[in-house]
Amino acid sequence: MSLQGITLERLKETYARYYVPNNAALIITGDVSAPSVVAAAAKRFAEWERGPDPFQALPHPPIAPLTGQALVLMAEPVAHATILVQYRGPSADQDTAATYAADVLCDVLNERSSAFQKRLVDNGLFQSVQCAYQTLNHVGPITFSAETTPEAVASALNILVAELDELDALQDVTDENLVVAKRRRLLRTALARESGATLAPNVAYWWASGGIDYYDSYEARMNARTIDDLRQFARRFIVAQPRVMAVLGPERAIAQVRALFSSPPRAP
Repeated sequence: MSLQGITLERLKETYARYYVPNNAALIITGDVSAPSVVAAAAKRFAEWERGPDPFQALPHPPIAPLTGQALVLMAEPVAHATILVQYRGPSADQDTAATYAADVLCDVLNERSSAFQKRLVDNGLFQSVQCAYQTLNHVGPITFSAETTPEAVASALNILVAELDELDALQDVTDENLVVAKRRRLLRTALARESGATLAPNVAYWWASGGIDYYDSYEARMNARTIDDLRQFARRFIVAQPRVMAVLGPERAIAQVRALFSSPPRAP
């Protein structure tokens, strides 16, 4: 509905407000000379006029917190059942330390040999379970996505939610798990920086979400997280916190979930 309501005039107004040089960054990677790039940019963008600060005239409105649990059910002719459980996460601007804990926690939980994966995936209940946190300047979502069979979807969702509601126990998580996650993260970062085609959009994303200082100190701050940091994060943002659950599956799977949550809250 929001997209359908957008007019050409609204697009022009948005472009004029936000697409100004004082709200932009030029990011260039590769075998280039910094002086030549600066000279070329000055020439190319010389006529691009500075505009008013778009966030001073129209500050970003606060994002209302979730107040309870919501369930969204989608019946479609698909072969597998997909589950999403999403929480309201921290802000890179207002709660920076928590964003690092979010990323480290997801790294630990996603490790194939982790106790979390063994309890949920290795026993055959799920085909996959992944944790993700999206770093954003305001509120970044924490998402647990999982796939299971249509026959097991109701019990799988119930077990996943129970696992998340006790996540602060960090059952069987050790300092060695943090070391493994750190090594994998360093490898991913090194590979990403090898290619200018991936480095430029990566830096652009961090500039727009957390800022360049956030990007520059990211690895050091991630490596400083402790198990207690992860436990506190889970307690604040996940354990028994308001959430939105969504299930996509064939009608027979959706009927199981509907029966499990006989009177689900209305979706937001």
